[in-house]
Amino acid sequence: MLTTPKHCDHQFHHLQQLCTIIIITGRPATGKTSHCEELIKFIKKNYPTNYTPIFLDIDSLLMDNTYTQEYTEHIKTLKKNGKLKYNLDPTIWTIILQRFFQANNTKEKIIIFYRGPTSEKVAKELGKTFLPNFYIYLDSSVEDLVERVCGRRVDLLSGKTFHIKYDAEYLGKHQKEMKLSQRIGDDEKLFIPRIERSDKSLLPVLSYYQSLALQQQQENGDEEDRTRVVVKRIVCTNDMTKELIFQEIKSTIKNFR
Repeated sequence: MLTTPKHCDHQFHHLQQLCTIIIITGRPATGKTSHCEELIKFIKKNYPTNYTPIFLDIDSLLMDNTYTQEYTEHIKTLKKNGKLKYNLDPTIWTIILQRFFQANNTKEKIIIFYRGPTSEKVAKELGKTFLPNFYIYLDSSVEDLVERVCGRRVDLLSGKTFHIKYDAEYLGKHQKEMKLSQRIGDDEKLFIPRIERSDKSLLPVLSYYQSLALQQQQENGDEEDRTRVVVKRIVCTNDMTKELIFQEIKSTIKNFR
């Protein structure tokens, strides 16, 4: 019978972690999904074929009863009522994540964990058994995010997405042939609260891993450790290309093997 994890105060010396865990997280609309996809392609191309990159998405994991088991019906009920994302008990989150990592805990597995733990409590409890080797937080100012997201428009005729600023020249020539509409979620009144919810959820997690990385550095110096946590906060401004941001991600993980 699986027991409930107890509180853990940065105790990581006893871990038996073999897999590599890379968390890509951060504020909304910072390119997390696309960078996860690029990272998987990069690993497949540049590392030996026996290494297996695995994309871990919480939403998909919670729909897999291989790991949810006795919590499956409870999760379905929360999802049906639109309360799954912020109302699932952190203990259940932790147990499900532990099951996944235990099932994939081999040296050949490189787990790309999209968003990572969504609360400090889950991060701490999960840290009893598994820690991210790399915690990469993609950041951007509210002003840049609002410009990036709230300026998007969808052409209902073609299904293509345009930006009223970045594609202004094209829209000026072709707008009469299009039927532009803004997605509901791209409205500033809805998008700003989304940023605030993300910050409330993820900034304590970032702070936790930063303090943990500092503690490891003080205790172990530069000694190699399979559970060493490297934390990188990348500021993604609107004048940075996706290629430049991904270059920073690659630079962060380049010595992970």
